[in-house]
Amino acid sequence: MNSISHDRRKVTKKEEEEQRRAIELTKFLVKQRKDYISRWFTPTWENCTDILDLLSLPFDKFIAKCLCIRDHNINLGNHRSIFFWSVIHCNELLQADKSEYVTRILSHVDLFSAVRSFILVNSYSHWYDDILKVIISDRRTEVLHCLNEFLSTSRDWSHVNPEAASTVFLIAAGSPPQFPSDVDVSSIIAHIGRHPSWEHWREASGASITYLMQCNISELSERVGVHEFLQHCVDRDFCDTNGIPCDTSEATRLAAQTFSNQHQALFNPPPPTAQGASINDAEDVPQSLDQNLSPGLPDPHQSHNPRDVALSSEPDDPPETHIPSIDTPTILAANIALPSEDHELIDMSIPPEPGA
Repeated sequence: MNSISHDRRKVTKKEEEEQRRAIELTKFLVKQRKDYISRWFTPTWENCTDILDLLSLPFDKFIAKCLCIRDHNINLGNHRSIFFWSVIHCNELLQADKSEYVTRILSHVDLFSAVRSFILVNSYSHWYDDILKVIISDRRTEVLHCLNEFLSTSRDWSHVNPEAASTVFLIAAGSPPQFPSDVDVSSIIAHIGRHPSWEHWREASGASITYLMQCNISELSERVGVHEFLQHCVDRDFCDTNGIPCDTSEATRLAAQTFSNQHQALFNPPPPTAQGASINDAEDVPQSLDQNLSPGLPDPHQSHNPRDVALSSEPDDPPETHIPSIDTPTILAANIALPSEDHELIDMSIPPEPGA
């Protein structure tokens, strides 16, 4: 028995030593990197293999993977910073008129994973738009399908900046907004109503109304959420979770009110009548009252008011940690050095990440 216990301890000690060496090796390789992205990896026994796989990739593919980092379930370190500096790298190339390098990087990107990664950011910068436009490009219909499916899934959005989802929606919708007849974006509209971005509300609400005016409302998968959105459009005091007013154009407000009135029966269907209720109700009506009722008039005991649909105002959502200025920001400081031809290096004097 003692011999068995001793052997087990030896095996355990050997495994622990192997794990320690693997972690130390990964840390060493991370420190050898000259880019500003790799330093945000935190090697552990659980993730060192994944980190090593990333480090072994050509730099273009490495950046492409890092752009999708927020869509990953495996904890590789500081995902927020890994994503931020990956976008910075691509943005530097665009500012240096090296869009061909960005195109080459994004050719390795999983479109849907990248879109989800952008949507899940804690803070959003206006210059992210430039990268998103290149990612989405001419695949707008696919992105609308992807976005609608993603936003229909229940998740905690309290720490996610709502500006990203609105931005993806507006880029995919186009300007002026155009929607294929076979695309259901009702989950997107519901999400925008529940998690509004005050900066994009005017455009997003207008684009949503454009879609609703051309779609078959009875076929939408999220009619309750659409009804909530329409109520927000009509509400002149509607604000985001930080209490900042969301500006709705008068044209959108009028269209929302008209549309809501026209489809009231679909948004507020009457409760189903129980089987046999008509017979029982007739038996229960007092004779004197029954004699006074004129033929064709509704029973005064029945309610014909539609059910109200409660607004989902998400009172538990904390305020967003970062709301960018509506003014067009300076994308990079003037003293930023541009990447070299092979863009293997990233300058270290880049402005600090948001929220740092």
